[in-house]
Amino acid sequence: MLSTAEKARNALLGSLAGVVVVIGVALLTGDEADEAAGSSETTTTASVEPPEETTTTETVESPEEFAERLASAIRDGDATFLFDRLAEETLERYGADQCETYTTGLHDEQFALELREVAAKQDWVYETDGVSTTVDDVTALELERTDSRGETIIQEIHLARRGTVFHWFTDCGVPEG
Repeated sequence: MLSTAEKARNALLGSLAGVVVVIGVALLTGDEADEAAGSSETTTTASVEPPEETTTTETVESPEEFAERLASAIRDGDATFLFDRLAEETLERYGADQCETYTTGLHDEQFALELREVAAKQDWVYETDGVSTTVDDVTALELERTDSRGETIIQEIHLARRGTVFHWFTDCGVPEG
């Protein structure tokens, strides 16, 4: 029969959901084993190990990192990155097929972007081809862009954060519908 203290201890151990409980049975040898065999008592030892702490740190992309990745993708002809990082509003406006064709054509080995300014997030009107949509929390980047012709212009691009990464807005061609 268990004592009140042993019952309380067992109840506590039973209620620790999600915690690994390791129970070790004391091993007896020689005369002790013979005595225990004739006895109705069993000796057990329990230890509770705390759960391992896990921390996950997601890296949040900065506007500067996105600008570098965008320039690299255009230089390398990385249509997958360019397409995957289009803003959902761009895909809705132009359709996946047209945007895939557009991003596949973006390849310029001399392409360079120099970030000049990052504006605070604000609502922005995404307007192309006579169609406009207001998008919340958009970050504008002012960039100096140089292409393979040696032409350098100042350009503003707009980014929307989705999760931990930015997505960009562009004009893929002719709006659908």
